[in-house]
Amino acid sequence: PSVTGFNEISLVVCVIRVGDAHRRIALMNKEKNNLEEAKLAFETSIRCLESTNIETRLSLKVDDESHLESIHQDQVDGMLLSCYENMMDMISPSEAECKVSTNRKWWNFSKDNQDLCVDDGIQDGLTREDLLFRLGNISAKRKKFDSAIRCFIQARQLTEDKLGTADHPIIGNILFNLGNVYRQMNKVHTAENEINTKNLGIDAFVESLRITKLSSGPDSLVAAEVMESLASLLMEDDTKLSEVSRTDNDGAIKFLRDAVAIRDKHRSEMSLQYSLSVHHLGVLRLRHILEECNVNIFRDMSILDEAVFYLSQALHIRRIILGDHLDAAESANFLGVALWKKRTLSDEIENNNEEIMHDAMKHLDDALFIRMSVLERESRCISNDSNSQHLETSADIIDIGSIVVKTVQNLYDIACIRETQRDFETQHKFLDDALQLMEKWTKNQNQGN
Repeated sequence: PSVTGFNEISLVVCVIRVGDAHRRIALMNKEKNNLEEAKLAFETSIRCLESTNIETRLSLKVDDESHLESIHQDQVDGMLLSCYENMMDMISPSEAECKVSTNRKWWNFSKDNQDLCVDDGIQDGLTREDLLFRLGNISAKRKKFDSAIRCFIQARQLTEDKLGTADHPIIGNILFNLGNVYRQMNKVHTAENEINTKNLGIDAFVESLRITKLSSGPDSLVAAEVMESLASLLMEDDTKLSEVSRTDNDGAIKFLRDAVAIRDKHRSEMSLQYSLSVHHLGVLRLRHILEECNVNIFRDMSILDEAVFYLSQALHIRRIILGDHLDAAESANFLGVALWKKRTLSDEIENNNEEIMHDAMKHLDDALFIRMSVLERESRCISNDSNSQHLETSADIIDIGSIVVKTVQNLYDIACIRETQRDFETQHKFLDDALQLMEKWTKNQNQGN
C-alpha cells in the first residue's frame, strides 16, 4: 500500500510492531506461522536499520501534526538491539545447528519511493552466530564490554563448528572486533587489569591477521586495517608500563610501516585511515626523542626529521578532508612540538633556526585555535541547557574532558617555547590560561555538566 508522507524510519517502527505482535501470538498459541512472520518482520527491520541511508540523519513521525523529531544513532542502536534480542529468543538451539533456506516473502523498502512492498524470493534467515556477532558490536558501542566479549566468543565457537575450520575470513572478522573490544577496555581498566587486557587484544589481532593474510593476501587493505589496530594497541601502555614500552613501540612502528606500504600500493594515501597511521608513526618517533634524547645528536635529528615528515603528511590529509577538525589539531600540536625539539637540537649544529621556530609556533597556535573553538561551542551548549544539540561533530567527540586536557597541554607547550625565548610575560599568560581552563571545566564537571 502507498504510504507517501511517512519516512523510512517510520516504516521500520511499524514493521517492528508487526513482528512483536506476531511474536506474542506465537508465544500464546504456539503457532509456527506466526513465529515465521515475526522473524520475517524483525529481519527486515534489521536489514533496513543496518543500511547506510538509515545511519545518516533520521526523523520520526511523533504526532498527528507530522512533527518531525531527530533520531540519534543511539536510538537506532536501541531498536537494533531489541530486534536482535527478539530474534535470539525465537531461534532455538536446534535451528542454529543447520542453515535453512526457504521460500519466503520479504518486506522491502524501495529506493525510488517510500512505498512498502512485498517481494518473493529465496532468502536465508539470520543464524544464531549472525545475531551474536551483531549483539557483540552493539554491546561494544554501548561500552558493555563483558557482554560484547561473551557474544564474540560464542559467535566464534558456533561459526567454527558450522564451517569446520578456524581459518575462515568470518572468524578473522570476529577476532578483529574482539580485539577492538579488548583495546577499548585497555583504555578504561585499572592498572592491575591492563596487562591482561592488552595481551588478550594482541592475541586476537595476531590471529585475525594470520587468517586475513591467508584468505585475502598479505598485501590486502583488510590486512592493513588489522595491522593498524594492532599497532594502536601496542602503543597504548607506553606511558603506563615503561618496562614494556620499548618493545611495544618497536612492534607498533613495524606494523604501521607495513600498513602504510600496503596503502601506498593501493593508492589509498588520501584517506583518514592513512592519515591516522602516519600520525601514529610521527607520534612514536617523537616519543622516542622525548624519552631518550641526547643519546646521539645526529641520530636524534634524523628521528625528528622522520617525525616531522609523518606528522606533516597526517596534517595535510586531515586539513583537506576534515578542515578545522580536532584530528587536525592533534597532528598540528605534535608537529609543532616536533619542530620545537628539532630547533632545540639544531642549535648545536646550525645557526639560523628562526624559520623552524616560526613554523612550530604556527602549528601550535593553529591547534589551540581549533580546540578553543570547540570548547567555546560546547560551553555555549551548556549555558543554554541545549543538551540535545551538542557539537556538529558530536559523533566524533566522545569525551569533552580529553579535549580540555589536550588544550591545557597545548597551552603548556606554547608557554615552554616562550620560556626558551625568554618571553616570560607571555609564558605566564599562557600558564594562567591553562590553569583557568582547568578550573572552569573541573567546576562544570562537578556540577554535572
